[in-house]
Amino acid sequence: MSKLKANDRADSLKIERQPGKTDSRLLTEVAMRPMIRNGFIVGNLGGKHFSGKQPDLTDTVEIMAQACEKVRANDLSDQRDILTSQAMALDAVFTIMVSRAENNLKDHFSAAERFMRLGLKAQAQCRTTIETLDRLARDGVQTVKHVHVDNRGGQAVITESVQTGGAK
Repeated sequence: MSKLKANDRADSLKIERQPGKTDSRLLTEVAMRPMIRNGFIVGNLGGKHFSGKQPDLTDTVEIMAQACEKVRANDLSDQRDILTSQAMALDAVFTIMVSRAENNLKDHFSAAERFMRLGLKAQAQCRTTIETLDRLARDGVQTVKHVHVDNRGGQAVITESVQTGGAK
């Protein structure tokens, strides 16, 4: 099969021509694939952060396809690694933002407040990420507890089970 390829740059994708499909149709199908769109983003970011050399887009998409195959086979080890490292990075962001807030508290209160808000957002996302990891560890099984709050009469009464009925 012939290959449809714009050029030999790392950000170009090698696509197999398919009988009965126009190049336009094939390019549209390729552009709609999440792995290819996300592979392009990963390649661009990788090029900026790793010696300025951009990874080959075709290789990046193939690696993403392999990761997707692992997920379809219920192997979530990569996702656990991603979530674990993201939680650690978010915790570091929280620590940095709180430190910057503290440094600005005396002379620049509005800046301190912005840093603290960013830190608390990172902390909240870290917690959510850890909760997601916990759900993955339990194979998605979740325990839901029903708690009844009764606020008639101005005082909240919280119970785990509610008995209703009987004589008034």
